Amino acid sequence: MKSVNQKTGATSVPAKFATSELNRDGLKIKVLRSSLGARVLWSGISDNREPGPFLDPWLAELAETLTNTPMVIDFRDMEFMNSATFHSVNVAMRRLDQCNAPIKVLYRQDIAWQRVSFRCLRVIAASQMPNIKVTSEP
Repeated sequence: MKSVNQKTGATSVPAKFATSELNRDGLKIKVLRSSLGARVLWSGISDNREPGPFLDPWLAELAETLTNTPMVIDFRDMEFMNSATFHSVNVAMRRLDQCNAPIKVLYRQDIAWQRVSFRCLRVIAASQMPNIKVTSEP
């Protein structure tokens, strides 16, 4: 049985299934949890001019829910993400860094916008977010 958050449009299923997702305006984020940690899978296109009102609260709740949980955040299936969305990602990374668990962020080096955006995040993370490692993988 799924429930829908009226404010963010996110859906979730009871905790025993350990899955939640956001599906809005072409952006899809799926969270898979296991005893080993969590995988946060981003896919689709995010070109909403103001994703903050729905994305920021959802990502803040994710950070709160996954405190002390090792995770992999995988952007490799993202087709496109605009700067407004990337700003929300950057804010979320700062929150997630405070979750006291290792976080690996994956992106694709062969996609120009991912290479540019996530190289910047990698530099910021290396100097300001000790729990986050940003790396490219095919």
